Amino acid sequence: MQPGRPSAGEAEPDSLIQWVEAMPVPCALTVRTDGRSLALNTHMRALLGIEPETPASTLRFSRFYADPGRRAGLMATLAEVEVIRDMEFDAVRMDGTPVPCLVSLRMVRWQDVDAVLVCLVDIGGRKATERALRASEEKFREIAENTSDVIWHLDSSLTITDVGGGHRLVEWLDRTPLVGASALSVFTPESAVALRDVMTERATREAAGVRTGRARHEVQLLNVRGERLWVELTVYPHRGEGGALIGLFGVIRDISERKRAETALRGSERLFRQMFDAAPLAKLLVDPASGRVCRANASAARFYGTDLHTLTTRTVADLAADAADAAKVADSLLAQLRVCAAREDGVVEQSHRLPSGEVRRVAAHVSHVDVVTGEAHPTRYLYISLFDITDRERYAEELRYRNEALRDFTAAVSHDLQEPLRMVSSYLGLLERRHGDRYTEDERTFITYAKDGAARMGSMIRGLLTYARLDTQAKPHEPVDLAEVVRTVLTNLGPQLTDSGTRVTVAAPLPFVHGDADQMVSLFQNLIGNAVRYRCRERPSEITILTRPAREGMVDLGVQDNGIGIAPGQRERVFGVFQRLREIPDDGGTGMGLAICRRIVERHGGQISVESEHGRGSTFWFTLPRAHPRASSL
Repeated sequence: MQPGRPSAGEAEPDSLIQWVEAMPVPCALTVRTDGRSLALNTHMRALLGIEPETPASTLRFSRFYADPGRRAGLMATLAEVEVIRDMEFDAVRMDGTPVPCLVSLRMVRWQDVDAVLVCLVDIGGRKATERALRASEEKFREIAENTSDVIWHLDSSLTITDVGGGHRLVEWLDRTPLVGASALSVFTPESAVALRDVMTERATREAAGVRTGRARHEVQLLNVRGERLWVELTVYPHRGEGGALIGLFGVIRDISERKRAETALRGSERLFRQMFDAAPLAKLLVDPASGRVCRANASAARFYGTDLHTLTTRTVADLAADAADAAKVADSLLAQLRVCAAREDGVVEQSHRLPSGEVRRVAAHVSHVDVVTGEAHPTRYLYISLFDITDRERYAEELRYRNEALRDFTAAVSHDLQEPLRMVSSYLGLLERRHGDRYTEDERTFITYAKDGAARMGSMIRGLLTYARLDTQAKPHEPVDLAEVVRTVLTNLGPQLTDSGTRVTVAAPLPFVHGDADQMVSLFQNLIGNAVRYRCRERPSEITILTRPAREGMVDLGVQDNGIGIAPGQRERVFGVFQRLREIPDDGGTGMGLAICRRIVERHGGQISVESEHGRGSTFWFTLPRAHPRASSL
């Protein structure tokens, strides 16, 4: 921008004023000596915030200088050169707001006055852009300096011209200075050769007019100590005017951890393959979408009586015992396997047919396994371990049959034994009633012993029958309120508790459990009844029902007494059938109570044990499955 037509000589008064007013940029005519304004156009008024009605003659242009002292220097320069073009100049508006401008000045004569034409261009926007650009450059420079990656620039000869960031990597290289060094000098010889070849090919393609783009390479750095470090080098072309390649930008990223992880993964994969192939169990990798056997081990080939290649051409439907409707079988089997794999420790039992026609029952332990191949996303398979359970199921069926036969035998024997016992007891009573006055004292004692023995035998047979029926006559499990169970037991044992002076305390609210209500009554009645039977006669009898924290889904309960306790050598045997404490040979018990308790607890998926201090009491702890988190009201 510069004043145009008027010359430094005498200008026509009217034409000069008209020229000032017609200028498309802010323009003014001022007196050179004192800066008094002679004319201002509307653009100048707008730029400097001068009201339209303000006469130009009332203004001195010197007031619009941000630095008033600068005017004298400008005027002295102008006197020598007559024209000043596009000089940066800081102006101020009427309200004091700074306005960065470019100023152009020209000396002219107007009505015998040395005047100055002043033209301004507002460069505030440009200045703001420059400031923003500098701020952006500083920001990105700071980012580059603080990033963990090394960012560098190379010229066309692969010489490093600038380096930023990656302070840890730069320190590891221990090479100073990097700027001015060949980029290839920081890499291992083999990496440098590979990079040189790549860069040469890039240059050749560029020379042939083929534009190259970003490229990524995995290479190794080499420091002065001879240490190596895996890095990822990403190269971007730096192009000048016309798109010519004038250099390269590079980003170096430490990938040593990833390389170590990849090495560990490869080792893990090798180990998995070795374990998979050498496992004595039949193992399969199955495509969860199609059901195709993608991989199998030698044990699987032996189990199915075929070779590995043939086995990997089959699907799970081909292996099924019933392959009449292959599509239906495949869908059903795959659905079972997928559901099973989604669970932890998932197991599904299936029937598989061998080439010989033999059908074998297998337990398929199924989980997911992700197999990584190359840089693609991992492929998910069903990982199946097959356990041949044909013999186990046959043995289990035989055992169930024998147990049922044993229970039937026990029940029959118990029933058949009770009839002779009732007859013995009846006739002993008849003899005692008819001839009791004729017997000697010893004879009456013998008859009493015989009657007591028959009664004890009857109790033992009834206990054995109860034990045998714990499985055969059990009810379906349902939520059971243990508070109600304990109330029932205390009612049933009321006379014994009263006669013995035993006090029963429930230490905490009792929970609900999932089980057989009748067996819960039997469990607590046997434990509390035993505590009464084996109480210490020398102190008041006390029984406390306890709870304590248990594993998730279970409750831990205890029946504590202050009785005679159990000697260390007898604490395990008391849970056996017909086992009683040796300290009290005539305690009135049958030795079946604790055996029944153990069987009930184990049927409910729990465990029972005893803690005891001989002479000071015992605590029987047992676990049961929790039904509800809320407590009862006892």
